[in-house]
Amino acid sequence: MGHSTVRNILHCVFAVKKRLQLLPPDIRPALFARILSIVEIRYPRCGILAVNGVGDHTHILLELHQSVLLQDIMRDVKARSSSFLNELNMGSGRFAWQSGYAAFGCRYEGIEVVADYIERQEAHHQEEDFLDEYIRLLRENGIDYYNLHPDDRLV
Repeated sequence: MGHSTVRNILHCVFAVKKRLQLLPPDIRPALFARILSIVEIRYPRCGILAVNGVGDHTHILLELHQSVLLQDIMRDVKARSSSFLNELNMGSGRFAWQSGYAAFGCRYEGIEVVADYIERQEAHHQEEDFLDEYIRLLRENGIDYYNLHPDDRLV
């Protein structure tokens, strides 16, 4: 084989610092559009297949090119979207995301299922809160929340 072929589809989740409800419905479309533009401009070989969230967290379905480190794209998305939200001056103090994120591999056959799940976040969170969702996502991916280092748990 003369070239490498890699397909990385990742379901990424990150929360507002202290899991505060700081993302009101009226600003979410602009936030998600900004996240899309950050990836399109800074990482043109990557793509966002879905992005959505609720008041305290955001989900992204990301196609990560093999030349890009996940930690770099997540750092940029979170830093630049935080700056964007702070420029909006929403009156709730300085906006910040929690320091970490979760990322789970997605099989090609599961892309549509995960994209639909992300698109239905508001309806989903009428049934399950974010902590329960996070613990379930970890469990579905073979990770025990209660065995995580305390710094890696949501507080």
